[in-house]
Amino acid sequence: MKLSYRGVQYDYEPALLEVRESQSSGFYRGRRLHFPYASHLHAPRPVSNLTYRGMRYDTTAAGIQTSSPLTMEPQSPVSMPGQPVGLVGRQARLKLLRQAAEVHRTNIERSLNHRIATARAAGDQNLVQILEDEFHQLV
Repeated sequence: MKLSYRGVQYDYEPALLEVRESQSSGFYRGRRLHFPYASHLHAPRPVSNLTYRGMRYDTTAAGIQTSSPLTMEPQSPVSMPGQPVGLVGRQARLKLLRQAAEVHRTNIERSLNHRIATARAAGDQNLVQILEDEFHQLV
């Protein structure tokens, strides 16, 4: 389809989606409605691989995050022999929580070390003592 915007001609090709009727229905002003849904949607490919506070994630061209920062390693949905499937998922969640806690602790230590070094450079011994006490509480 040929269109123009402010004198610039361009071709417009609308995206084609296969739409199907769903089992969902409802009423609006006394009439029954059926809600269509797209049978397949293409997942956008990641444009950039980024790291935030030590955790990797991907973004699309629109800037949408495509994977959680906590998903560092893909987990297999297949259960180990002798273990139910739910136990594998629980272990994977616990592993991710431990990894996140470790990254968080490392970031806190790094921040405290930087603040102590800054306080020492400024010659504020009272602040240095307070920050060192905070560091010892963390350890």
